[in-house]
Amino acid sequence: MTIPHSHGRTCADHATHWLRRRLGRAVALAYLAAVLLPGPGRWLRHTHTLVGTGLPLYTASLLLSLVLFSAGLQVPVRALGQLLRRPRACWQG
Repeated sequence: MTIPHSHGRTCADHATHWLRRRLGRAVALAYLAAVLLPGPGRWLRHTHTLVGTGLPLYTASLLLSLVLFSAGLQVPVRALGQLLRRPRACWQG
């Protein structure tokens, strides 16, 4: 269910617009933080174990899957339907 917001936009449209306006600054701040404080990034490069289970947790793979999942959320459902009907574009890369 979509709730109309001001100017015919939904709350989700408004939130997406708000995030996109700030994404560039957030990325720049993340790079600046990585330059000034490299310790957390170096810590993330190593494999860790999941607390209580002893299972290995590969943070690089986890972060990549998070990025790919969030990118997938940006694909319009209509475009997915078109891709399923005509998969030629997917085959071509």
